[in-house]
Amino acid sequence: MPQSTQAKQRAHSSPSLPRAWTWAGAALIALAVVALYWPAVHGGFVLDDDILLTNNPLIKSSNGLSRIWFSKDAIDYWPITNSSFWIQWRLFEMNPTGYHVVNLLLFIADCLLIWLLLKQLAIPGAFLAALLYAVHPINVESVAWISQHKNLLSLFFFLLSLLSFIKSESPDPALPSKSLRAPSSNQTRSRSSWNRWYFLSLVAFTLSMLSKGSVAIMPLLLLGLAWWQRGKISKLDLWQSMPFFGISIFLTLVNIWFQTHGAESAVRSASFAQRLAGAGGVIWFYLSKALVPVNLVFVYPQWSIEVSNPLWWLPLTAAIALTAILFLICYRRPSSSARAILFAWLFFCIALLPVLGFVDVGFMKFSLVADH
Repeated sequence: MPQSTQAKQRAHSSPSLPRAWTWAGAALIALAVVALYWPAVHGGFVLDDDILLTNNPLIKSSNGLSRIWFSKDAIDYWPITNSSFWIQWRLFEMNPTGYHVVNLLLFIADCLLIWLLLKQLAIPGAFLAALLYAVHPINVESVAWISQHKNLLSLFFFLLSLLSFIKSESPDPALPSKSLRAPSSNQTRSRSSWNRWYFLSLVAFTLSMLSKGSVAIMPLLLLGLAWWQRGKISKLDLWQSMPFFGISIFLTLVNIWFQTHGAESAVRSASFAQRLAGAGGVIWFYLSKALVPVNLVFVYPQWSIEVSNPLWWLPLTAAIALTAILFLICYRRPSSSARAILFAWLFFCIALLPVLGFVDVGFMKFSLVADH
C-alpha cells in the first residue's frame, strides 16, 4: 500500500478512535445504571410522594403552573421541580413507572456530566470517578425515590453551571482547562470571562436553585476552584462570583420563608452548641458513608446530642484539625497537588453546609442525616 494512502487512513481513523471510546464509555455508564436501578422502575409511591405529587393540588390543577411560580401555595419554592412534576403528571398520572424512568434517565445524564466536567478540569481518572458515582449505593434514594427528583434535577443544572463557568475562562472551551492553572493576566481574562458561557452558567445556577436550594453553596465553590487552579483569588474572581452570591442569598431567603411561614412549630429545638457539635458529626458521617457505603438506612435514627459529653466534640475537633493541617501543608510546601487535596476537602465540607444543622429543614424532624 502506498505510504500516502496509509497516512490518509491514519488521519481518518485516529480522530474517530477517541470518539468511539467516548461513546463506549457513555454506554457503559448508562448500562451500569440501568442494570443496577432496573428493580426501582417497578417501585411504587412512598412517603413524601403523596405530599409532593399524588395528593398535591398544585400538580393536579390546570392552573398549577402559574400557582407554582407566582403563589405562596407550595411547600418549598422549587418551581422547576414542581413544574417538572406538573408535566409528568399529565403524562403518567398514577403510574409510578413513568416517574421512575424519568429519574433514571436524569441520573444517567448527571453521571455523564460529571465525567465531562472532570475531563474539562483535566483530572486523571475522570471516567472511573463518573462510573463509581453511577454505581455508588449512597445514590439509591435520590434515584429510586420519586420525590427526590429534585436532587437529580438540581444536580443536573448545578453541573451545567460549573461546566459553563469553567468553559467561560478557558481560552478554547473545546479543550480541557489545564491552561487555567497557569497564571493569566486580569486583562486577558476580563475580555473572555464575561462571555456567553458565563451567562449560561448564571442561568443554569438559577435553574438549579429553583430545583432545590441545597446548591446555594456554589459561589463559595467557584472561589475555591479559582484558588485551586491559580493559587490565588483575584478581584476579577470576586466580581464574577457576586451575581452568583446575589442569586444564592436571595433564593435561600425565599426558601427559608416558604419553609417557615405557616409552620405550627419549629422543626427541632436545639441550642447553638448542639448544632455546632452535631455539625462535626455530620461531616464524618457523610464521609464514612461515601467511603464505606454499608448499613445504609432509609431513615436514620435521630441523634441525641449531649454537649456535656466530650465525645460529641471529637468529630468537630478532628475536622478543624485536619483542615488546619492541610492549610499548613499548603503554606509550607505550596504546590498544585497540595492545593488539590485541600480543595477536595473544603469542597466536601462546603457542599454539606446546607445540611450541617445550622439551618433546619423539614426532614430534620426525623433525622439529622439522610442518604438523599
